[in-house]
Amino acid sequence: MKPLLLPVCFFLFITAYAQSSDFIVVKKNGQNFKSYFKGAYATFQINKNEWIASRIADIKNDSIFFREVMVRQVATPWGVPKLDTMTTSLRKIHYHDITAVPRRNESFTFIKDGTLLMMGGGGYMLLNIVNGSYLHYAILGKENLPGLLVATGVFGTGLLLKKLRKPYLLTGKKYRVEYIRMNNEAAVLQ
Repeated sequence: MKPLLLPVCFFLFITAYAQSSDFIVVKKNGQNFKSYFKGAYATFQINKNEWIASRIADIKNDSIFFREVMVRQVATPWGVPKLDTMTTSLRKIHYHDITAVPRRNESFTFIKDGTLLMMGGGGYMLLNIVNGSYLHYAILGKENLPGLLVATGVFGTGLLLKKLRKPYLLTGKKYRVEYIRMNNEAAVLQ
């Protein structure tokens, strides 16, 4: 039984061995933030402010290969809409051309991007104006104006936070794009 065990283990090892392909990693302060593999769906921005949202066909030789698929509704001669699918030819970009990646899904985003402040300030202003017209008192009167100014300030702060918070992260100093080579083809050719 022992002489058969070695060949069986050898053949299992050969069939189980798989060479993985190269991949791209976006690092934040030296730690992995996002990874792009062959076959994964990727969203990123390249040099000319063009956003790519597609499945990666291949990653090799410092380049990412992808084919964009666009699905649109078009009208038939009878006026009934139908879906039309179009794919582009295989595109290639260098990994250094990636200039931005989308943010991760974070918890409490509505607080961080100012949505809650805008809802609170706008709701208070609306309620104050409706109550003022219903109860017949001056909306911009001496007693009501401080509350409206505070609500306007809260709404303005929320709007400012929304404008300042970008839905993407620029690559550069804090976020770095790295190419990870998994196979050494130069060693195989020698």
